[in-house]
Amino acid sequence: MRGCLTAVAEEARVAIAAAHEAFGPWAETPPAEKARLFFKAAEIVRRRGPEVAGILARETGSTIPFSAFQQDLVASTLEQSASWVFLPKGEVLASNLPGTHSVGVAQTAGCWSRASRRGTAPTSWRGARVLNPLVAGCTVVVKPSELAPVSAGLVVAEIAEEAGFPPGVINVVPHAPGAAGPIADEFFASDVVRCINLIGGVKTAKMLAGRAAETLKRTVLELGGYNPMIILDDVDVDYAVRMATFGSFFHQGQICLNTRKIIIQRAIYDEFLDKFVARVKTLPSGDPLDPQTIIGPLVTQAAVDIVHERVQEAVSLGATVRTGGTSEGLVFQPTVLTDWPYTAAAANEETFGPLVLVDAVDTAEQAVRGRQPHRIRVDLIDSGG
Repeated sequence: MRGCLTAVAEEARVAIAAAHEAFGPWAETPPAEKARLFFKAAEIVRRRGPEVAGILARETGSTIPFSAFQQDLVASTLEQSASWVFLPKGEVLASNLPGTHSVGVAQTAGCWSRASRRGTAPTSWRGARVLNPLVAGCTVVVKPSELAPVSAGLVVAEIAEEAGFPPGVINVVPHAPGAAGPIADEFFASDVVRCINLIGGVKTAKMLAGRAAETLKRTVLELGGYNPMIILDDVDVDYAVRMATFGSFFHQGQICLNTRKIIIQRAIYDEFLDKFVARVKTLPSGDPLDPQTIIGPLVTQAAVDIVHERVQEAVSLGATVRTGGTSEGLVFQPTVLTDWPYTAAAANEETFGPLVLVDAVDTAEQAVRGRQPHRIRVDLIDSGG
């Protein structure tokens, strides 16, 4: 293992050096040339879409319909990026000197490193979070999740090379499980890495932010979300059921944008719940390579275990399982809970799986305020002030 860690550290150093060497020329590349490369990459993504969808299914459990959706989103975002390179990079500022004005010009930061600990739904380019830095003229070093080194890393590098991006502009350093530490060490030790971009959990983010503060490196941290859905009594109930089903269970609930809690005005609660549960029960589950599958496997057994724990804890505290609550292998059936208490972990923390909580309220104001004051997550508060 020591040899593996040494090798991956050396690969990170080489990637950082390549990104630093490519930075100056890339920052000075005319916007029209950058736009041409983004359009070419979008063309390749669309051509390779079915192939990459298969890779996503085998590597992360992403179903074919959702994988196809991701590839279309990647291509569209690449095409949007082609227009972003022409946006102004400064502004005219007020001046106290009569007859003069000041101009503020934005400068390209330099090399960015991007790390991910979540490999549930990598959407190649978009999932790798490389587009904004590239548009600004930065170069990037991507450390993909150990759970998705191909779809979130190597595919990005292949498309970049085929599209014609200059060497060193986009660099990928995959690694084996447990070997991320040396790569992070190189990111923090390097003077030329100007920003650390993380997609992961709070614990890892605290550690990275603390290390970044020592050298004043910038950080961009994406830490997930809870995303309640509020449904009022003037809604089209059938439409709300369709949207709630998609929001709660696309990609098996393994997206930070998934709906975790549905709050419904009491006048339509029973009608909504009956139709919602009935629809959820019809969602096909199983092989992600089957185009008919909607609920595929979770990314790891640990992910399955967490959903089990959250469901069992909520039930022990009085919650009712309306459907789901069981798993077969890595496939956890889409699960709907009612009568849950606010003390349950699932009511306060993101559960990365096909689990949604449903609740009734009397008014829109109560839906926003909740049945009781929000719990304060003291573990997220920095006691240092």
